[in-house]
Amino acid sequence: MGSSTVTQRYRELVASKARRAALEAHRKVLDGVIDLLDSARVRAPASRWQHAILSLAAREVQLQRTIHDAACLGYADDELTPIARAMLSTLVTLAYIGRGRSGRERDARALAWAIQQRRSQDLLYEYLWRARRVSKKEADALTRDSSASYDAMLAEAAERRIVPAPKVGKRRDTWTGLPEKEFFRRAGYFSFYKDYYALWSNESHSGPTTLNAHLDQGRAGLFEIGPHERDLGFLLFATARFSILTTGHLNSIYRLRKSTAIRALFDAMQKDFSDVFALERTEGT
Repeated sequence: MGSSTVTQRYRELVASKARRAALEAHRKVLDGVIDLLDSARVRAPASRWQHAILSLAAREVQLQRTIHDAACLGYADDELTPIARAMLSTLVTLAYIGRGRSGRERDARALAWAIQQRRSQDLLYEYLWRARRVSKKEADALTRDSSASYDAMLAEAAERRIVPAPKVGKRRDTWTGLPEKEFFRRAGYFSFYKDYYALWSNESHSGPTTLNAHLDQGRAGLFEIGPHERDLGFLLFATARFSILTTGHLNSIYRLRKSTAIRALFDAMQKDFSDVFALERTEGT
């Protein structure tokens, strides 16, 4: 796509008042969250659970920034939904770890979350060998190094009498043992599972309805690859909520005393997106 086409698409993007308002509302939340966290001066992590919480929060803001930048280029709900779904998973994981009743319980949850990746790492190294990306000797060395790191992590935790939190369900493929729906419930976000996570499953797994936008193009024998400037207010509203809620968890966990500022940011976001949805209805008529 040439630069002149990009410029034209940008003009089409900002020509929609609803789209422009949605992007501005989302930007205000993104900037507001970053400013809040900067001014809070969160102390450096001193434990495994604190490392996990802050790393998850940083990922949340990074994913929101990714969504915002892509939306500014003209990409919309169906392209950005998988990133939004990852944002929601990040929020729920942070909430579940952070809602441990003590530092020790949070550490145990963070440890269980971290070591769940051990099997995935082993499978990756086996794949690299079978795909002839590395030799068997190199794959075995990678596996040993990975195992040594995990063993050291477990040993260090054991010295502090911390063991990985036991699974609370029967699923073997999740770090909690819970299916996703129940995990959301215990983290306090069951409504988000219904309103967003399950709703976005089709787009995240390339279900049949994700092809609707391409059907007419396929019949004509020509696909247009790139941004299509479709509606995105619902997704930007959702991801703005996720980042504010993440900030709320940090405020509670670290006692940042930012409740008033967070509430003000949330109320302004609600009003801004109410205006966005009104514009979308007007432009859709």
